[in-house]
Amino acid sequence: MSVEPKSSDTLSQLKELMMGDERRELDDLRARLENLDEESVDRLALDLAPALRRRREMGEAEFDELVAALQAGTESAIQRSVSQDKAKLSKALFPIMGPAIRNYVMDLFRGMVEELNETIRNTTSAERLKWRAQARMAGKSYSEYVLLKTRSFRVEEVYLMQRDTGLLLLHAARNPEEEADGEADLVSGMFTAIRSFVRDSFASEDAGDDDASELDSFSFGEREVIIEAGPSMVIAAVAHGVPPASARDELKGILEDLHAEMADRLDHFSGDMTLLESSRPTLRRALIENRTTAEETEKGGGLWRAWLALGIIGAVAAVIAFFGMREQSRWNRFEAAVRSEPGVAVTSVENDGWWRHRTMRGLRDPLAVDPASRLAEFGIDAEKASFDFAPMVSMAPEFVAMREAKEVEGQKQILAALGALRSDLGKTLTPDDLVTLGGQIDENLNALRSETQAAETRRAQMEAESLKMREAMILSQFGAIDGLEISFSEDGSEARFSGALEAEDFEKVQAQVKPLAALMKVDTSGLNDDSGARMTQLLSEIGAVSVLFQDGSLNQDDNDRVVEMVGMLRQLDSLAAKVGRRFRFEVVAHPLIGANREANRVVEKNRAEQIRDRLLEAGFAEDRISMSLSEDPNRAGDGVSLKALAGQGGEEAPER
Repeated sequence: MSVEPKSSDTLSQLKELMMGDERRELDDLRARLENLDEESVDRLALDLAPALRRRREMGEAEFDELVAALQAGTESAIQRSVSQDKAKLSKALFPIMGPAIRNYVMDLFRGMVEELNETIRNTTSAERLKWRAQARMAGKSYSEYVLLKTRSFRVEEVYLMQRDTGLLLLHAARNPEEEADGEADLVSGMFTAIRSFVRDSFASEDAGDDDASELDSFSFGEREVIIEAGPSMVIAAVAHGVPPASARDELKGILEDLHAEMADRLDHFSGDMTLLESSRPTLRRALIENRTTAEETEKGGGLWRAWLALGIIGAVAAVIAFFGMREQSRWNRFEAAVRSEPGVAVTSVENDGWWRHRTMRGLRDPLAVDPASRLAEFGIDAEKASFDFAPMVSMAPEFVAMREAKEVEGQKQILAALGALRSDLGKTLTPDDLVTLGGQIDENLNALRSETQAAETRRAQMEAESLKMREAMILSQFGAIDGLEISFSEDGSEARFSGALEAEDFEKVQAQVKPLAALMKVDTSGLNDDSGARMTQLLSEIGAVSVLFQDGSLNQDDNDRVVEMVGMLRQLDSLAAKVGRRFRFEVVAHPLIGANREANRVVEKNRAEQIRDRLLEAGFAEDRISMSLSEDPNRAGDGVSLKALAGQGGEEAPER
């Protein structure tokens, strides 16, 4: 029995025959479209590296475009990584950044060492000179040698521990037998316990796991333990002595090298210590030592050269000082002798260099001894001294007597000539003899008259010049003193001093006019000591100064007034001490403007205390300063003023 196929099956078979291949291709394309994203990622993962290499081969310009396109995304990724977990990036950069930072710091400190060399280059103590000589012999800079001499130390043991667990990874000691000692684990555990205790007990709450909160060193006896922590390991070095900063830098570098060597082994560490033994030589580099060796000490010999140089310099200085002092002593004795000579007034001595040449200036009577003639007497070379003396007529008795004797001698010569003339007149003479005798008489009289007139002219000129020089000398010596008036008599034989002077100037003038009495008469009856009048003026000025406190406190103007007060008080003390008097001072606080007296008195007292404290700071004794609160309404708003009272309380500064 035959069965007729259904029409739907027939149609399906027909479609399969006609369009089967096309349908399967469409299904395959649809499946590929649906899986396109996943396949693209896989394909990109396989082709990215070859594509980047290909881009690099295309040239710098093409690759720079790629770098510029990736820059923003890369920077954002780094910023996000740092903000989320900075430890990862720190661990990755630790082996790179550590040496870079250390090199920068080393360059910085190298510059500081050079500056230190310049600063201490001129040190001259015996010990430093010895070190400088030894540094040169050893071929080292002076600053480096100073560090060697002052920072001797030795690292005895080094422990390398895991940072998080405190597990001892490696131990190195100067004595290899001690490395096998079982106490190393115990010591590392104690180190870890101490670090944890310090961090938990003293670190701030917001410090976190930062290195700043870690214990970096501690001391016991003559030993110091230096601790340096890295991202995953900690190194602890036990040193004898005081390690310099360079020791810590070396430990940091060694720790960085250990991180680079042991990073992979620590990531897969299962507790097998033998896997870490290959890094022990690196750890042993931490057994550093800084100590002056015997060889360096021997090279430091040759100090005799420094002492020889110092000896030569000292000998030359001693010789120069000896001859200088001898020359100065000779000149001092010569100058004293010249000043003591009558008829000589020395006004100044000028030095041209140190005891090389001197010029003496002043006044000298022509009859006085020439100072140049006495140089050889004191052993002074004539080429090392010159003299500039103006002429004067001295009133010294010996010179007056010499001039009178010269005049008497002239008169005797005239009388002798007249006697000879009288004798000739008594003889019997012819007219021709009388004519000849008359001519001789006229000639002799004219000669005597001319000589007398010339002598009188020279004498008058010398006296006039001497008077001018004496007046100029006196005016130049005393002209700068305030209040001093100087006048001279008509004939110039007397100098008159007058005026009201301060005590210091009064004493100075009285002392300096005494030597003038050897040259001329001196009248000081017109001089007065002006200390009393000046003290009265100061008392009035002190009472007139007030500190107003306009801003409620001491402003700049008030400070200036306080400084002015202190200056006047010191002047008053100086004048009072010269006349045997002593003042005390009263700080007076005047009333404030306002009706609330009780509250105002508190402010007034506080202001008075401020002024009193300023006076105490200026050096005035506390027992000389008192305070008072004034109730005078006429002085309301005047702030604070001072009264200067006599030591016995009898005199006070006048009010304004």
